[in-house]
Amino acid sequence: MTQNDLPDIPDDALISIPVLQRHLKRVSYIYLEDGYFAPLPGEELTLPHDHIAAILADKCPVSFLSNGESSDLDAFFTEIPCFYLSEAGWRQAKSGFWFVDPFALRGKVGSKTYLLAVNPETQMYLWQNGRVEFLLREDHAFHSGIEMTELADKEIIEMGPYYLMRTLLDGVLSDSKLHKLLSQNAKNAGGF
Repeated sequence: MTQNDLPDIPDDALISIPVLQRHLKRVSYIYLEDGYFAPLPGEELTLPHDHIAAILADKCPVSFLSNGESSDLDAFFTEIPCFYLSEAGWRQAKSGFWFVDPFALRGKVGSKTYLLAVNPETQMYLWQNGRVEFLLREDHAFHSGIEMTELADKEIIEMGPYYLMRTLLDGVLSDSKLHKLLSQNAKNAGGF
């Protein structure tokens, strides 16, 4: 798919998110029936660019975002993150991100919904995937975890969406103008 295959995206709908950590080790976890989350061997990742192109979905024509006939368009939105300024817009979307709090990002990645929040004072990150809730340190190190639903012994907790959302959240928080724009309608719940 090329840019020519897509409808025109308004200039004010394009945003650029800084990538603060281009090299990282992606670690997933395995749940053991005694309630322990054990790390699996991680893989080294290098993000190719120092910025991520994203779309402010609220500034795009409705027909552009709701074109249900184009699998190419769906693939495009899988590769290019879309941010929504309202919960209503985010709920209607197949994928994308919305700030529920100035320091909490809700995301739809694939067919699942996630939450990533940071406490700006402690730099601890809360990660929820609907099945588990983890607290992670600023360096991605596991601090603690709990089950939100019953997990099978040796169930794998895939962390790919966490690393994507962490890259986006940290990048947005590093740019005060972008953070103000994207979190302008967020409820100020005071962290977690």
